[in-house]
Amino acid sequence: MVSAFSCPVWFTDYPPFHLLGKDSVIPQTISHYRVLNKLGEGGMGEVYLAEDTVLERQVAIKFLPPDSLTSPRARSRLMREARAAAALDHGNICTIHEVVEADEQNFIVMQYVEGETLDSFLASNQPEWRYVLEISTQIAGALADAHSHGVIHRDIKPQNIMIAENGRVKVLDFGLAKVVSPLTTIERDALTKSLLTLPGVLIGTLPYMSPEQVRAEELDERSDIFSLGTVMYEMLGGRNPFANTNGAVTISAILTYDPPPLATYSSNAPAELERIVRKCLEKNKTYRYQKTVDLLNDLEEFKKTLTFEAYDPKPRPRPHNVSVNWIYAAIAVLLAVVVVAVIIHFIVPPQINSINSIAVLPLNNVVGDPNIDYLTEGLTDSLIDSLSQLPDMKVIAHTSVYQYQGQEIDPQIVGRALDVQALLTGRVEQRGDTISINIELIDVRNRSRLWGEQYTRNISDLVTLQKEIGWKVVQRLRVNLSGDDRRLLIKHGTQSAEALQQYEKGRYYWNRRTAVGLTTAIEYFRQAIQIDSNYALAYVGLADCYSLLNAYTGVPKREAFAEAKEAARRALEIDADLAEAHAALATIAFTYDWDWAEAEREYRRAIELNRNSAVAHDGYAVYLTAMGQLEEAIRQSQLAYELDPRSQPINAHVARTYYMARLYDKAIEQCLRTSGVDPNIPLTQSVLGTIYESKGMYEEAIAAFNKANQLSGDEGFSRADLGIAYGLSGRTERATAILQQLLAQSGNGRADPFDIALIYTSIGKQTEAFEWFSRAVDERSFGLVYLKSYPLLDSLRGDERFATLLRRIGLS
Repeated sequence: MVSAFSCPVWFTDYPPFHLLGKDSVIPQTISHYRVLNKLGEGGMGEVYLAEDTVLERQVAIKFLPPDSLTSPRARSRLMREARAAAALDHGNICTIHEVVEADEQNFIVMQYVEGETLDSFLASNQPEWRYVLEISTQIAGALADAHSHGVIHRDIKPQNIMIAENGRVKVLDFGLAKVVSPLTTIERDALTKSLLTLPGVLIGTLPYMSPEQVRAEELDERSDIFSLGTVMYEMLGGRNPFANTNGAVTISAILTYDPPPLATYSSNAPAELERIVRKCLEKNKTYRYQKTVDLLNDLEEFKKTLTFEAYDPKPRPRPHNVSVNWIYAAIAVLLAVVVVAVIIHFIVPPQINSINSIAVLPLNNVVGDPNIDYLTEGLTDSLIDSLSQLPDMKVIAHTSVYQYQGQEIDPQIVGRALDVQALLTGRVEQRGDTISINIELIDVRNRSRLWGEQYTRNISDLVTLQKEIGWKVVQRLRVNLSGDDRRLLIKHGTQSAEALQQYEKGRYYWNRRTAVGLTTAIEYFRQAIQIDSNYALAYVGLADCYSLLNAYTGVPKREAFAEAKEAARRALEIDADLAEAHAALATIAFTYDWDWAEAEREYRRAIELNRNSAVAHDGYAVYLTAMGQLEEAIRQSQLAYELDPRSQPINAHVARTYYMARLYDKAIEQCLRTSGVDPNIPLTQSVLGTIYESKGMYEEAIAAFNKANQLSGDEGFSRADLGIAYGLSGRTERATAILQQLLAQSGNGRADPFDIALIYTSIGKQTEAFEWFSRAVDERSFGLVYLKSYPLLDSLRGDERFATLLRRIGLS
C-alpha cells in the first residue's frame, strides 16, 4: 500500500475530505517523467506514480494545484522551502529528488516507498508499546534532523508516516515543509493569503495540529513535537486524543482539553513513555520539549533501560468478514463495554485516582549553596501548602518531611513511614538569575514514576513557576476540582517574585525556632509586605512570629500578642478564606485572649478551609482538651498526627490528650513510640515524666525529667516538673529547694507563676497555690487553659477557690 498523502481540513467538517480545486489535467509525460497512475490526492496536490526515464526508477510526483499559489511571491517562497526540504538526507525521511517548474506545472519528485502507512496499519492492529517506542524514535530522529536544518514539517500524522517493507519508518511529505526563518510582513501576508485560498482552511490536519497551529500563529519545531505526541498517544491508546466529528469541538479540545492518562486505555504502557507523551502534548509550548533532539534523547535513553524481547507488532488484529449475527453480537458487547467504561470513568476512578495521600519531600539544594536554602525550603513549603488545598487528599505537613532533607531515600520505605501513596521529590539549582528545578512524582506502592519535569526559568518567574508546578501535580494526580477548589489552589500569594523571596526567607528563619530566627523572620516578612502590601501570607508569617515571641525573647505578652492579632486580622481583611490566618487568630484567642467561643469558631473555620492543616487540627485538639471534650480532642489529635507524624509538639499533644483523658497507658505508649523513632526529643521525655507522675511511678518520672534536661542542654527545662515530682513523692525538701529557685526568678519574669502554683499544690500548700494561680491569671499563663482537665489539679476541684478561678478565665 502507498501513502494517501496529506490533506488539509475544513474547520466545519471532520473527518477531513479532499479539498478538490479545479479539475487538474495531468499530462502523460512531463519533463523526463512518465506518469503511470494516480496514488492519491489532497488539498495541497495530487500524487502520481511515475517513471524516471533517465534514471529508470519509479518515483512519486506531487503536482501542486495552481489555484493554491495565486501570489507569485508565495509561489516563490513555497518552492524555495520545498528545495530546502530537498536538501535533507536522513534514513527516516522520504527523499525529495527535485522540485520542478515545467510546462506551467509545479511539482515535487519524491522517493517512492513500498509499504503501509501508519494510519492503515493502525486501522487493523494495536501495536505493542515497544513497537510504538521504536516507531516514535525513528520519527523523532527524522524530525530532529529536519529541525537542525531549520525545516519544520507542519503536518505530522499517521497518513504521512510510512512503514516500509523492511520495517524502516519513513516520514513523508516534507515537500510542503516550512523553513524556519523570519518573514517580512509582505511575505507573511502573501503566504498566508496563498495558503488559505478558501475560507477556514489551514495547512495541516486538524486533530494533529498544535494549539499554536490552530491559532494560525508563527510555528517552530515545537509544533511538530505536539503533533508527534498526538500520534504517539494514538498508537498507544488506540484513539486520537482530540478528534471529534465536530470540527469546532476538536479545536476546543486541542486548545483546552488534557487527554486522559494513557493508563485509561493501555494497561501496560510504561510510566516513562506516558511522561514523554504528556510533555509533548503540553498546551503551552514553553513547557513542551523545546528541542526535538531532547525528545529523541529521552526516547533513546528509555530504550537503553529496557531488555527487548521478541514481540509481535501486530498482536491484536481486528477481525474482518464476520457474519451479520456476529456484528450484532459485537455491537451488543461493545455497548456493554461502553456502559461499563462510563461507569468506571465516572464512578470508579482509574488507579492513578486511587492516590489520596502524598508527601512533598524537601527539594534538594544541588550545589549545596546555603544562600539558597531558603529557596529550596520555600518551594517545598509552597507545594505542601498548595496541595493541602486539594479535597480528599492527605498531605503530610512540613515538619514530618524535613527529616529526609538531603538524604537518598527508598520511596516505598518513606511511603510506609509517612503512610502515603505518593511522593513528590525534586532538585533545585540556581546559577545567577536562573533557577533550574527537576520534579518527580512517584507512586510508592510500586515505585513507578507517574510524572517528571524539568523547569529552567529566571528567578523573576518564581511566582508563576510555583503555581505551574502545583497545577501539574494536581493534573497528574487526576484530582477533579470544583471552581472554588481551583481558586483556593492559586490564591493567597503574590505576583511579585521579590516579595515571594522575602516571604520564603521569613519562613526559613521562622522554622529555626530561635530568638534570632524569629526576629530575623519578622524583618523579612515586613520587607515582603513593603513590596506587596496585599500579601496575606506575609501577614500570617508576622502573626506566627509574634505569637511565639514572648516564649523565645521575653517580649511582654501584651505587646507581642497585640502585634500578632493585628497581623492576623489584616491577613483576613485581604483574604477572608485564608485558613492559615484563621488558625493564627484561633491560637491568639485561645492562648492569650481566653476567648473560647472565638477560638473554637476560628479553629473550625481553618479546618473547613484546609482539612490538611495539621496546625489547625492540633490547635483544635488542644482547645478541646482544655474544654474537657476529650473524645473529640483525641480524634482531632490523631488527625493532626496522621498529617504530621514527626512533629514534636503534635506527638507531645497526642500523648497529653490521652493523659488528660486519664488514659495513662495509651499516653505512655504514644511517648514510647515517639522515643522509638527519635529518642532525643526533650519534650517527649517531659510529657512522659508527667504521665508517670500521675501513675505514682515517681522514680521513672524523675528519671524522665532529668533526661529531658540533659537532652535540652538546659538544666531549667524541666525544673518545675522535677519540683512537682519531688513534692508528690514526699521529698518535700528537694521540692522546696526548686520552689525557692523559681520564686527568686519570678520577679524578673523568668519563672511562670502557674509552675510555682503546681509545686505548692504537690506539697499540700493550697493557700499559697491559689495565690500563685491568681498571679498566673494576671500574667495570662498558658497552663491555666488546662484547669478543667489537668489530673494534677483533681485534689483542688472541691475547693470554692478553684471554682472562682475557673470563673475568672471563663471556664466555669
